[in-house]
Amino acid sequence: MIEVIRYTKDKKSEWDGFIDTSKNGTFLHKRDYIEYHANRFTDYSLLLYRKKRLIAVFPANIEEQSIYSHQGLTYGGLIVDYHNKTTEIITLFDALNTFLASNSINNVEIREIPHIYCSHFNDEIKYIMFLSNAQLTSCNLASVIDLKSPLKISRLRKRSLKKANESKLSIDFSEDYLTFWNIMSDNLWTKYKTKPVHSIKEIINLKTLFPDNIKLVTAQKNNEVIAGAVIYIFDNVVKLQYAHASPTGKSIGAIDAIYSHLIDKFSKQFHYIDFGHSNEQKGAILNKGLINQKEGFGSRSIINNTYAYKLP
Repeated sequence: MIEVIRYTKDKKSEWDGFIDTSKNGTFLHKRDYIEYHANRFTDYSLLLYRKKRLIAVFPANIEEQSIYSHQGLTYGGLIVDYHNKTTEIITLFDALNTFLASNSINNVEIREIPHIYCSHFNDEIKYIMFLSNAQLTSCNLASVIDLKSPLKISRLRKRSLKKANESKLSIDFSEDYLTFWNIMSDNLWTKYKTKPVHSIKEIINLKTLFPDNIKLVTAQKNNEVIAGAVIYIFDNVVKLQYAHASPTGKSIGAIDAIYSHLIDKFSKQFHYIDFGHSNEQKGAILNKGLINQKEGFGSRSIINNTYAYKLP
């Protein structure tokens, strides 16, 4: 018998402890990360128990009669431990769906967790989505470098790196988030008339909560920040969350220099570098120039799917 209950703040320690021992949970699924933007989403996270032992968690938010796991996270879904086998995970999903339906939920959306972020295989979700008659509502291509089997850097990227090296850039970790945020905000507003997903206040709060997981790397010329990248550090993956350059930085290949620096720095310690996706409109549009730049460093694509299904 599976018991499903709503998350409450007194469950924080138990929730976070479970994430640490799960096969597919990351620091993004810790409560401090989920709740940094609590004002934007109505939380509907769930805990699943068998005989009073926590065996799965479901980070989620609710809008009217629809559940999302989770709109504030890059990926979500059912977080399980190593002991749950396929038939047991199907049973957990059945219990989850029964609970949701009994609470007048009509629609469920799940952003799957790419396999590179999981410590063990996690493709049960694809099979369960098939059984649920789920529709594929988003398909983004993330560009990932396999650091254990790297590909050669393209000639174009080598030329860009040569220009950057001739400019004698200084690349290192930095705490100058404000300068980088101003560069990024200018770029996003000029090109897309949008703002960064995180405000400067939010990212500083998050890096304070997760100092080992969130870092800023900047490229400086003559002591001036001309480019930067916010990276998220997972157990086996380094992910570029943001990467932007000023007009000067763009003209001398500063972003390429940062990419090269990260590859060299993390090649022995980690398995993958994830440059993020190059899509717009839920995957319908591919930014060919952006993905070509990333693939020029030897990255290749993995898929990050989002599924949606209706409850009976």
